[in-house]
Formats: sequence, C-alpha cells, structure tokens
Amino acid sequence: MNTGWSGRCVAWAVFASLIVGAVATAAAAPAPRRTLAPAIGGAVDVVLTACDAKRRDEVAAALERAGVSAAEAKHAVAKPPAVVKRGLKPKEAEALKAQLTAAGATIEVRAAEREAGRPRLPAGVRYDVVLLGHGPGPSRVVAALRAIAGIDEGAAIALVDRLPSLVKADVPQATARDIERQLAAAGADAEARPAGGALPAPTAAAAARYFVVLAAVPEPRRETIAVHMHEMFSMGLDEARRALERLPWTYRTGVAAPVARDRERILFARGATVEIWPVDKPWDVWLSHAGPNRSTVVRTVQRLTGLGGAEANRLVDAAPARVRAGLMRLEADEAMQALRDAGATAELR
Repeated sequence: MNTGWSGRCVAWAVFASLIVGAVATAAAAPAPRRTLAPAIGGAVDVVLTACDAKRRDEVAAALERAGVSAAEAKHAVAKPPAVVKRGLKPKEAEALKAQLTAAGATIEVRAAEREAGRPRLPAGVRYDVVLLGHGPGPSRVVAALRAIAGIDEGAAIALVDRLPSLVKADVPQATARDIERQLAAAGADAEARPAGGALPAPTAAAAARYFVVLAAVPEPRRETIAVHMHEMFSMGLDEARRALERLPWTYRTGVAAPVARDRERILFARGATVEIWPVDKPWDVWLSHAGPNRSTVVRTVQRLTGLGGAEANRLVDAAPARVRAGLMRLEADEAMQALRDAGATAELR
C-alpha cells in the first residue's frame, strides 16, 4: 500500500516538473520578431527611400522586372522616396525588397495604415491636395514637392513653410490619391479635399515664425555657404557673397520652427554658426566702441535715435551704451549694421 502511494507521488512529481520546465522554457524563449504590422487585410507598401547613384539603371531594371512601368521606374530611382508597389502581401513585399536591395536600392516595407484612415474619395469629383504637416524631414518633403508640382526649390520650401498649404488644385480622384501617397512616402501628412474649399486654420505651433540668423562662417567655407544660401533662400549668388561679408545676416522671412531647424542643420554641417530666434523677440542695439571715426558714429547715433548733437556725443562717450531698445530683429540688424558701417563696434542683446 505504501509502495503504491509512493509510486503515485513520484509520478505526479515527475509530471509537475515537466510542466514547470515547459512553462519556463516558453517564458525564456524570445518572442517572434514581427517585421510587418499591416493594418488593411495584411497589405503593405514597398517604398524606395534611396538609390545608389552608380546603380540606378540596375535598380530600374529590377523594378521593371517586378512589373513597374519604365517611366515609373525611372522616376522612382531619380526622385526617391517613392512608393514602387502598393497593397502587396508581406511575403511578396519582402521578396521584392530583397531583389531591390541586391540591385543597390534602400527599401522600406510599410504597413498600409495611412490609407485606412483616409475617407473614401468618390470618382468623378475634383479635389485639392493640401499639405498639413512635413514630418521629421522637411528636406525630403521639399524634394517630393518639386517632383510632384514641377516647381523650384524656393517655391517648394514656401509650401512646407506655410502650413497648411495647397499642393495641387482641382485634380481628379486618382491623381489626388497618388499625390497623397507620394507625400506620405516622404514622411509628410497630406489630405485630398473637395476642390474649391477653404484651407484648414493653422495650429498655433505652425503659425509661430522664426528667423534664421547666420552668425559666423569660416573664410575657407564662405563660397560653399554662399552657394547653399543661393539655393536655400532663393537669393542671387553675388547677393549671398555680399551678405557673408556683413555677418551676422538674418533671413528676412520668418519660417516655421522645423524648417528653421532643418536649415540650421544643413548650414551647420557645412561649417556655419547658425542661430534661431523667434520673430517677435525684442532686441537692443548696443554701441561697444566708437572706433576711429568718432564724428561719423555720432552722426549715425543721431540719425538712429533722434538725439541732439550733445546728447549723441555723451552716449558715444559712455560706450558701451544702449543705442536702441525693443526692436524687432530686422530693424535691429539694420541699426547695428549702420553703426558698423560708420566704423563702430556694435552688437545685439
């Protein structure tokens, strides 16, 4: 009797140890890696985000083998990011990604979530496409806008800078959807709306404007920075060179914070010192030293302040002294530059 009871206890103990071991093994095993998170019946999009310039023909040929038209393939490799296939099954998308990666492209497989949240666009109706947000990379959106709208960089920057903005007006449903998808591939938020409607009101954050101030540029980098200023701020190359001789220089149009930060990043990467200031921040103009042309500086102080000769003389003698207070950035820049042109040392505070 005792022997049978002992046997049953041993059997139960072995069984319990097996169960505990299985549970522990399952808990310790790594969770399966989920590479895709499709939101619409498992459908995903394949996005070409970059392409090796030396292997564009090879990537275009791979796209054509995958059923992409020659024109679309050529456009995709020349103007990434671009959605090259939509609505694929995950396995199909991964296979295509492998082929294109081997050909020299950088590919992302994205769940087709953006399409799910969009209202259905009836065919036969005309639409306006509105840019609502530019996401983390304004430069990518600028490139996409240039390709979509056929505009220069300055016009594309203006669209990104003044959100919400009208990208395309009065287009058919298929064109509107395609523009939405191209902008989504660049990281932007765009929406098709019935043609002729009013644009949505900008948010407070989107309405805030900032000045991009070029504070300093090393001499060896000036020509490079001048070229980028010419492209980025739609100014003449000679005008950009002259601006670099009179630093600090302020871009005269306030821009949205992400655009300002993007321009700061680009210029900083090329050796410039860049500052970002709110448009509505007040500035004081200070005279640090009159320099060798004291009488010229006194007349300049008179012109800037409206003071009489004796008062202007006392102010110059008291340097460092505040000449003007509470000015907006552009007016403060002009006053500071006038003092510098007269031979004085001046700064903004």
